[in-house]
Amino acid sequence: MKKLVALIKQKSGFTLLELIIFSAIFSLISVVFVAMLVSITGVQLKQTASSEVNRQSQFVLQTIQRYIEGSSLVETEATSTPLSSISLRMPTGSSGTSSLIQIYWASSTASSTIFLKTGAGEAEALTSSRVKVEDLTFIKYSRPNAHDSVSFTMALSYNGSTSTAKKFFQRLTTTATRVSAATFDTNLLPHPGSSPTPALGVSASKWASINDAIFFPDDDVAFTNAGNVGINTDTPTSKFHVVGDSYFGGVVTITGALTLTNGIKIGTNNDNCDDDTDRGSIRFKQGVSDDELQICMKINSSHVWRSASTTPASL
Repeated sequence: MKKLVALIKQKSGFTLLELIIFSAIFSLISVVFVAMLVSITGVQLKQTASSEVNRQSQFVLQTIQRYIEGSSLVETEATSTPLSSISLRMPTGSSGTSSLIQIYWASSTASSTIFLKTGAGEAEALTSSRVKVEDLTFIKYSRPNAHDSVSFTMALSYNGSTSTAKKFFQRLTTTATRVSAATFDTNLLPHPGSSPTPALGVSASKWASINDAIFFPDDDVAFTNAGNVGINTDTPTSKFHVVGDSYFGGVVTITGALTLTNGIKIGTNNDNCDDDTDRGSIRFKQGVSDDELQICMKINSSHVWRSASTTPASL
């Protein structure tokens, strides 16, 4: 009987002290696991935030750099005050774009986004709602005898969490320089409101040539014939100096003396003498034995070539 009572006592369960110790150990382990889960979740959210901000930052950065480098003109004025937008003139047909490109930052209480506007088309968002644009500024630098450059600063933060500890913020500053030369896909016209009317080549840096065909020599570019204009010659010796054949489709009026260094060639054997528009034309006609200088005249209502000589009968 004593043995049975002892066996019952052995299988009666845990004591109160044992239950308290077990509960304490279980609670401690639970707290550790919950802390680990929260930490892992926070790291994942932080990684997601940084990955999203980095991805969109790089996309916007490369897009802005590509357009600045490929532009033919940075239309935004050079100023020391940072601007939240920039206007670029692109060569016609490059990357399927139209001529004018605008990149700007639109911030409001509802959203903060960077937009790209092509010509008169709809603005296209370069950033999504998952990030918030905190800053975007441009500064243009004009360098004489070199291409313009643009310095821009951009700041983005993650917009997917309200917790400050889980937000990710990134600020980038870089500079891009135009690579292509300036081109014009439309007429180069002065602004209608300009007063006085603007002119080309009036600053310290003057135009030296147009397409290396029309030259404007000046002493500051090693030419000694300043003020002269040359066609196919960069050393014109007169106010207007042409090297090569010339063609005039209209009336040429000469008020001063005409000096011919290599003679003059007037007309050919096939020149027309058909109506009043041809009257007074002169041509040199080669003959078998003698040459003739002929004038287109109207005689008896007919237009004919007549030889000019000292013999009255030949007129």
